[in-house]
Amino acid sequence: MNSNVNQNINNLFSSLSGSLGNSFTQVPLPTNTVSYQSNKYASTTINNQNTLIKSFSYQENKNLKYRQGMEDVGTTDPSLTTDYKVSLFCIYDGHGGTDVVNFVKGRMPQLIKTNLSNMLPIDTSLLNSFSKVDDELKFYDSDFTGCTATVVLLEGSDLYCANVGDSKAFLINSTQALQIITDHKAKDPEEAKRILSSGGTITKGRVNGQLILSRTLGDLNAKKNGVISTPSISMNSITKGETKYCLIASDGVWDVVDGYMLFEMSKGVKGAEDFAKSLVKTALEKGSKDNISCIVISFI
Repeated sequence: MNSNVNQNINNLFSSLSGSLGNSFTQVPLPTNTVSYQSNKYASTTINNQNTLIKSFSYQENKNLKYRQGMEDVGTTDPSLTTDYKVSLFCIYDGHGGTDVVNFVKGRMPQLIKTNLSNMLPIDTSLLNSFSKVDDELKFYDSDFTGCTATVVLLEGSDLYCANVGDSKAFLINSTQALQIITDHKAKDPEEAKRILSSGGTITKGRVNGQLILSRTLGDLNAKKNGVISTPSISMNSITKGETKYCLIASDGVWDVVDGYMLFEMSKGVKGAEDFAKSLVKTALEKGSKDNISCIVISFI
């Protein structure tokens, strides 16, 4: 994507709410930390009767020891519609460059809000938004670049999660950490079946020996071989006083942290910000070699 087009996109979406890009604060880290650069973070406390959310926190780390660039993006909008009645939280993990992920981070919330304003059901709104943003990427240089998308939308006590790719989402209560969305990788039997039937090949767990993911936004060249942008969608109910956290994170976390570790970690943290910082720190300490980003939503 040339610089003029990229600048136009940035100008077009710079006014959209939900992006944390302008609210990050550089924080000097102690010299004995295992991190290799300053964290970027944003945390918010909410006091509004229209939402069950008490606070949320976004944390990221480039992981400079292994990654020179940052391709993860998180956006938060606790009041996507009037007065906190619908909240939206998203993690996007780019690959092959940042053009696609930077476009999607601004466009996806806008599309979801438009669909909801047209009185469409939430699952239909999410499906339409994923399809539309992927279709619009055909007009940009996205043949060999793309991103994952994990989108959490809360309306009342109904929590919807839609995703393509391998950024996971969990709900945590007093007894377990429950993964609420399905990963999409080429090695998974059902995903592999679709790719092979579309004329693609899978070599060493990758579509045509290149893309490890079986569903993405962008990656137009791989779309010819069975990779799709249709998200998996789940709906779970938030139980007041029982559901503690919802957590979304990129695969830089999940490469080294599993659901059991996540649940054990939740027992010792003090709210969303503490949880998010602890998760990033744990991923670094356990040797993640990828960019790291997460959003923690607290209901307690």
